Amino acid sequence: MNSLLFSFQRTIRSASFLLMLLVLVTVIPLFAGSAETISPAPAGFVGARIKDASAQKIEAYLLENGFVECADEEELYAEISAGNLECGVIIPDELEKRLRAADLDNLLLFIDSPTALLSDLWREYAAAAVYSVYAPYITADVLSDSEIELEEVLAAYDDMMSSGYAFTFEIETISGAMEPEQFRTTQFVLFACAVLIFIAVGFGVCIPVVSDSKIMGSRIGARRTIQNLYLPQLVIRNLLVWLAGAAGVWLAGFQSFIPMLAVYIILINCTGLVLLSLFDGKSWLQIFTTLICLASVVLCPLFIDISLFFPVFGFLRKLCPTYWLWMLADNIKSGLFFAMLAIGLTTAVQALSLVKRRVRL
Repeated sequence: MNSLLFSFQRTIRSASFLLMLLVLVTVIPLFAGSAETISPAPAGFVGARIKDASAQKIEAYLLENGFVECADEEELYAEISAGNLECGVIIPDELEKRLRAADLDNLLLFIDSPTALLSDLWREYAAAAVYSVYAPYITADVLSDSEIELEEVLAAYDDMMSSGYAFTFEIETISGAMEPEQFRTTQFVLFACAVLIFIAVGFGVCIPVVSDSKIMGSRIGARRTIQNLYLPQLVIRNLLVWLAGAAGVWLAGFQSFIPMLAVYIILINCTGLVLLSLFDGKSWLQIFTTLICLASVVLCPLFIDISLFFPVFGFLRKLCPTYWLWMLADNIKSGLFFAMLAIGLTTAVQALSLVKRRVRL
């Protein structure tokens, strides 16, 4: 008990370690808040001042497909500049006259913006609106040698479109699932926990504990160092990291992650301790930690699952320690099994390293 108290007092004197704990508590909830989904702005249009039948049909089509009507061109330009609208369409006067004359060049004015996310989609809607009113004129042109008049073709199209679909769908229903509402937030919280805890354990637990143990081992002996410094320091530091991480995910609203973080911390500890035993010197672990943090941005599915495009990454990311938290989220029972194996492997490697050090001495 005295060893644990001494280790606790020694740990809280470390300003850098306390800063890591503070980052865990504050940054994880911030990541959860930053994952809020933002819907893109709609598109707008300005109707023709002289509304013929074709113009009215196009305006109705645009309204049905998410466009917002503006009073005039000045308002449309202002709304796009302010970001309230993504893009816009201006419908000209005498539209039907131009359609009858097949004057289709620059028929609509489409106003785009470099910040628009879905301008291609809105442009396709505008094109579909034009096609919907121009199709009878194409048909009438094909039938120009017959005795069928344009007005008859227009009436036939109006009857067909007003009755519903011009064609029917064959509909097949299969089982499916909706994407969870908090899916994006979950990915952000997992990423923050994985990277921040990985850094905290690497730099705040493994490196200082192993460094102190090597120094004290030569002074008071390996057994006393393990009993009074090594094990108490590991327990106290990891417990504080887990509590800070648990506080962070609790504030983020993901209380179910708390047990999972404990298993993840064990796995990261084992990885760090094994690396420090195999490669003498903390610089190797620092390089490893930096590379893993950089790789996490690509391998961990934060914004997009890269394995959907490059399947080989689906295998490579399982070797990335930060991705292990995603694997634990899917199956924590398997994680417990691997954590026990990792503890056994780490103990064996540490014992072998201690024996080799004694032989050298």
